[in-house]
Amino acid sequence: MKILIVNQPLNNRGDESAHKALVRTLVREFPTAEVSVLWVNANPNSIMQFSINDNRVSYINIKGRKGISGFTKIALKTGHFWMLYLHPTTYKLIHIYKVYDWVITAPGGICMGGFQNWNHLLMLQIARMTKKKMIYYGRSFGPFPEETSDNRRFKQLSMDMLNYFSFFSIRDYKSELLAQKMGVSYIPTVDTAFLDSPKVEIPNELKEYTAAPYVVFVPNLLIWHYAFKDKLSKVDVINFYKSIIRIIEEKYACNRIIMLPQTFNYGTYNGDDIHFFYELKDSVGDCNISVIPDTYSSDIQQAIISGANCVIGARYHSVVFALNNAVPFVALSYEHKISGLVESLDKKSCMVDISNLSPQNFDEKIREFEKALGEAYADVKAQKVAKQIANNCFDKLKNMMYVDSFQNSSQELRRKITPYHSGSVTFSVTVPAYKSQFLAECIESILSQTYSEFELIIVDDASPEDLKSIVSRYNDDRIRYYKNERGYGAVNVVGNWNKCLEYSHGDFVICMGDDDRLMPTCLEQYNYLIDKYPNLDVYHARFELIDEKSQRHYVNYVDKRDEYESTFDLLANRFKGRYQFIGDHLFRTSTLREKGGFVDLPCAWFSDEISIAHSAGTKGIASTPEVAFQYRVNRSTISNSSNLSKFKIEASNIAEIWYENFINCNSTFCKQERDVLMSLMRKRIIRVKNDCMSYDMSYNLIVGWYKWRKETSILQLLNNWFYGVRLRIGRLYNRIAR
Repeated sequence: MKILIVNQPLNNRGDESAHKALVRTLVREFPTAEVSVLWVNANPNSIMQFSINDNRVSYINIKGRKGISGFTKIALKTGHFWMLYLHPTTYKLIHIYKVYDWVITAPGGICMGGFQNWNHLLMLQIARMTKKKMIYYGRSFGPFPEETSDNRRFKQLSMDMLNYFSFFSIRDYKSELLAQKMGVSYIPTVDTAFLDSPKVEIPNELKEYTAAPYVVFVPNLLIWHYAFKDKLSKVDVINFYKSIIRIIEEKYACNRIIMLPQTFNYGTYNGDDIHFFYELKDSVGDCNISVIPDTYSSDIQQAIISGANCVIGARYHSVVFALNNAVPFVALSYEHKISGLVESLDKKSCMVDISNLSPQNFDEKIREFEKALGEAYADVKAQKVAKQIANNCFDKLKNMMYVDSFQNSSQELRRKITPYHSGSVTFSVTVPAYKSQFLAECIESILSQTYSEFELIIVDDASPEDLKSIVSRYNDDRIRYYKNERGYGAVNVVGNWNKCLEYSHGDFVICMGDDDRLMPTCLEQYNYLIDKYPNLDVYHARFELIDEKSQRHYVNYVDKRDEYESTFDLLANRFKGRYQFIGDHLFRTSTLREKGGFVDLPCAWFSDEISIAHSAGTKGIASTPEVAFQYRVNRSTISNSSNLSKFKIEASNIAEIWYENFINCNSTFCKQERDVLMSLMRKRIIRVKNDCMSYDMSYNLIVGWYKWRKETSILQLLNNWFYGVRLRIGRLYNRIAR
């Protein structure tokens, strides 16, 4: 999946926080996606300050030719969109768009509305021209003035785009009311920054400001905004804020006042907050006010705000940062995006409306501020509500994109699959089962396959839990349930894998855990691979990790590999530490049986990867185009068992011998490749053994002591511990002897 983000505002720490939250969430939830962010004639330094260090994220900044703004405005105003093919810059933009699957308009302000940004509309119109699916995410919009013909044309084009969007989410209550009035469908949300909770250290050079108690004050020059032009002077604004500062000092007498500039790199007095902040500080003449340089990121600003006693903000994202960190705040609302956010979270008592500020009502607004400051408190409930709203909106977006991806993937796979294989390949999906906790989820994921030619075989390894009652819920002829009279147990678990293989009738077999899940198109993607690589005996499903709550695991692992890999690449990447399991692989049933089934090692330690390598043989392996398998990381797996290290070390010794024979006997490897694989393999075996022994010698000693207190033999505990010591000393002696 390729995603293009456009209309990303720069030079504002609030927009930076929303950008980082959105991109971090996209790459976390879509681990195989490629995300690009596009600008025309942007400041490279500003882009650098916004950038995220992730190889899946790229930043594109093209140079716009002279006259681009005037040219595109004429094309948009006249409706002659074909003109956009004539200008070199828009022509290049059109070709960039064509590469991507989705176009997302970055979260931001009222470019489609009060600011009437024609360049903003241009980027939307190009998405429509190239027939791209368009997401307008977490924005404010409106109101639309209609005094001039330009105003009316801008509104008309905006309405056309609002009805074109595949997904439209609004971040404030006032914009929602406007959308309802205009009859536009939308998803309610809050600011995108609530998707993220950045945790960074405050730099040492700033700790002198945050060592003592402090409050954060973020004023706003205001006179740059269209609503205040010719209504307020800079002197008026400074006088208003001097009164605000006086009240802050009375309320928080022993606190430093820290000012956090939100805007930067505009290069003008009105554009960059820091110039106005210094002038305001000088006019107050108070040494207890500190202005933080405007070079520090939004993550650092949130870290500073998280330690404040209160935040007074006339900038939208200063209020967002306070809410995101559950810090008391007073919002000085100069436009409807601030008031809309505050009202949607039922925090209107923490807001002073200054949208109609004038010298005539200064005293009234100051009294309102004094009252609001006295009632400000840390509201964890509002923080949770805001985060829940943000996550709900993104979940809806994610579901829509996943459904679209699955549909497109299925259509593409069906188009590629030839009639010879379509419907003729049969699969045996086997589940060697012992635990009941996630078994229903596992079964439902298998029964939800878009490819129907499969059987589901569940082999109950004499579990003390009632697995049969779970299986019996599903009235499906493809399900077959067996129960072993005697369980194989954790040490001999591969015996149950081979029991599953014994019961299988399909051309190909999957052996997956009772807590793992298949994605809906898993078998369909395998069918595509079998058609494309018919001579292979093993195939791989790209996977993602999930946790015990069935959410994406905090380990942001990306299963990146080529569609086809030679056996050398398969082994080399595994020895270097690449994740793989047994359930994310598909085996040709006849070949697996000819080779004696799954390789049986104690605790299945190395059994999965050796079985995979054995099946790959000299042919290699192919991987599915998209994520097709979900592996659940939980505490009850054999891999996480602390009392089996002795067996795991024995399995490691056997694996080392097996790999040596396999590498030396594989005719596809040259001498140099054999040497590389031998070196990598031995390093990995040593690392695995050391991990097992360290686990046994430390963790097991502590846990064993507790068990001894529960009447477990201390002799057994000491025996296990000295066993680990002997192995470690033996390994050290062998290395010295070499």
